[in-house]
Amino acid sequence: MVGFERGVQYIQQEVLNAFPYPWLTSTLSLACGSLIMLVSWATRIAEAPKTDFEFWKTLLPVAVAHTIGHVAATVSMSKVAVSFTHIIKSGEPAFSVLVSRLLLGETFPAGVYMSLIPIIGGCALAAVTELNFNMIGFMGAMISNLAFVFRNIFSKRGMKGKSVSGMNYYACLSIFSVDSYTLCYCCGGTADVGSRMANSRLSDWTAFCLVGGSPKCVLSSVQPGFIHVVG
Repeated sequence: MVGFERGVQYIQQEVLNAFPYPWLTSTLSLACGSLIMLVSWATRIAEAPKTDFEFWKTLLPVAVAHTIGHVAATVSMSKVAVSFTHIIKSGEPAFSVLVSRLLLGETFPAGVYMSLIPIIGGCALAAVTELNFNMIGFMGAMISNLAFVFRNIFSKRGMKGKSVSGMNYYACLSIFSVDSYTLCYCCGGTADVGSRMANSRLSDWTAFCLVGGSPKCVLSSVQPGFIHVVG
């Protein structure tokens, strides 16, 4: 399983090297998984989940955090080696503890805090010694960590007692995330935010710059990779 995951990550980086559109790449990867599950439900290979409006409303913040984390990780892998991205993402437990402590008021034994020292130290050492260090790639991995921590918190708090779990839960999450991507394409600012993040200076990372920069850019900033695929 680990070998298969590493193979997928290598292929993903090769795709990003040849086709540098992180947002579109993220969309297509989640869309393929969603399509497979929709076909599985339609053909009864897998049992379709029983959902209602309340379920989807609760899933919304989880899907938003999942979408941000997925795009940020893909942006990171488009700028640095996939191994570096995953070293930084291995610091997610530290983010989880810190967010839970600072925002949720949860307390942990001293041993938990002590166990974070080698994790944080290892991530810092990797960042300092990385030969092809890139700040955008580093920040993408860090944002992905934070987004996935919030995804787990929203999921743990909001999805308690829900009948949907496991594979079906992740399929619903992917479908909702694809809807979020599609909505961005269809709205006024249809730019590839992931590509703008990857190709802009760190000081330009503002919501205004990422979705168009100015009113004149809105129509001209349609994802070029999207046009390349469908046109």
